[in-house]
Amino acid sequence: IKGSFGLDQILGTFMYPFALLLGLPFDEAWIVAQQMAKKIVTNEFVVMGQIKDVIESYSPHRRAVIATFLVSFANFSTIGMIIGTLKGIVDKKTSDFVSQYVPMMLLAGILVSLMTAGFVGLFAW
Repeated sequence: IKGSFGLDQILGTFMYPFALLLGLPFDEAWIVAQQMAKKIVTNEFVVMGQIKDVIESYSPHRRAVIATFLVSFANFSTIGMIIGTLKGIVDKKTSDFVSQYVPMMLLAGILVSLMTAGFVGLFAW
């Protein structure tokens, strides 16, 4: 719903400084930060579907950064698949141990995605 304030906008606030560090202008950084947050909350296909018609209008740098960030697997659904798979193939003690580190796994995935997007963005300036 237009005008609603959801988890992607809240996470977008946290992602905004990182979008600025990736070299995006202030106005583009807020939009990209929200797109990154929406990808983390849902998955990459949701955001890809939303930007597919307008990505050609993005600057080469913005296009490189958002495309690189979107193709990573750092999101809640991927973490859920990892935990679900582990519960099926290892004992409860091991899956509980791994489950303790889910926030760290997600944070590490996001940071690696940001680092990769920044590196690729250097070549598209």
